[in-house]
Amino acid sequence: KYVIVEYNIRNAGATALNNLYAGIFADWDIGDYSHNRASYDAGRRMGYAFCTDSAGLYAGIRLLSQGNPVHYAIDNEPGGGGGVDIYSNGYTTALKYQTLSTNRSDAGLVGQGNDICDVMSTGPFTILPGDSVQVTFALLADSTLSGLQASADMAHAKYNALLAVLPVSSSIYSFNNFPNPVNNTS
Repeated sequence: KYVIVEYNIRNAGATALNNLYAGIFADWDIGDYSHNRASYDAGRRMGYAFCTDSAGLYAGIRLLSQGNPVHYAIDNEPGGGGGVDIYSNGYTTALKYQTLSTNRSDAGLVGQGNDICDVMSTGPFTILPGDSVQVTFALLADSTLSGLQASADMAHAKYNALLAVLPVSSSIYSFNNFPNPVNNTS
């Protein structure tokens, strides 16, 4: 009940990239999206969201790679519920950087919840010209919080096991998936 995604971010420019954060933005919309909440599990370095309805489901993002975990829970409603307001203002570059680089643990805390978004990131990094940084996350889903936590733990164990057996200079393999949403050719 997880997928591990790894990003290799390379600086192809001539100057250093400073204060770089890398993360994943998720607008989960689980079940009745107006009954969603988001929270943070610091021990697992995992942001997660769930539907407060009786048959609610859970989804999350866990940072697996080394680095400082950053989690920002967004109330996607007019005014932003005390956080950033992407509903009224749009998701500007400044707001993206703010949600990637600052912490806000919870959203959807009023009533049954509301429309939420969740950002899990890591940084800051400085990447010198020609250098790179690797960032790895697990995308998770389950029908219960305990199941989501178990999936997060299994993803962490799998990631650590892969690190133990793969040489540092291992090749990255890409599988030719079809249909591929980022490539119109097979």
